[in-house]
Amino acid sequence: MDKEVLNFIDKNFELEFREPVIKELLSIKLKHVMAESKYNLKNTRMSILYLAKGNLSEIVQYSED
Repeated sequence: MDKEVLNFIDKNFELEFREPVIKELLSIKLKHVMAESKYNLKNTRMSILYLAKGNLSEIVQYSED
């Protein structure tokens, strides 16, 4: 996973929630993003993190297929 994404998670989530957050974000693959680009994948993950505002339930919701 991108270092910027991981840094954001470290700064915005308690230790106990970091692994579940990472797991949810890893469920989003290239096939899920426009043009199947790594850049768009990173932007998608970062957008989910910003929208969720530190709420794991929101991340699960935004990450669903």
